[in-house]
Amino acid sequence: MTRIHKGALVFVSVLLVFALAGCDFFGFEYQVGDIGPGGGIIFFVDSSNNFPGWTYLEAAPLETEFASLPWGLNGVDINISPGTNLGDGSRNTNAIVSAHGTLSNAARSTRQLVHNGLNDWYLPSRDELQLMYEVLYSNGLGDFASGNYWSSSFGSSNGRGVVFSFNTGSWFFSSDRATQRRVRAIRRFL
Repeated sequence: MTRIHKGALVFVSVLLVFALAGCDFFGFEYQVGDIGPGGGIIFFVDSSNNFPGWTYLEAAPLETEFASLPWGLNGVDINISPGTNLGDGSRNTNAIVSAHGTLSNAARSTRQLVHNGLNDWYLPSRDELQLMYEVLYSNGLGDFASGNYWSSSFGSSNGRGVVFSFNTGSWFFSSDRATQRRVRAIRRFL
């Protein structure tokens, strides 16, 4: 291999690493419905720059979905004000994981997920999950089950977890955090 070929190979390899990390190296812009760097589907693009630090929301692919996990333990205090909005899922997930220690639950499982070499997945907030329903599920994208999915949102510090029903397109509070429900991770990136 000549020196030029080796240099080109290194350049292409560096570009591939940047692409897999979700870097916007050449001004590439994802659109809703595109496959993202994590192998999932883009379901939100912040084209108005309303969310500092990130531009895209990506739903993990079907093969990473958990069919049956609890939200957590009933009565365990979570010491943050619960968030339901776009962008709140990551903060909620961190708080749930911190409060529950090593318990295997929806938040911990999404935080531990590594797919396509990326490990920044989390349990979506109520509004992030509802947007997945509206943008992906309602348009036949994402291979979602017709069932109930846990969100990272909750009613109060020791309150009930919020569930989003893909059967009805609405959310409700679960009276039992230990109930086993479906879980689909998301991630955000620039």
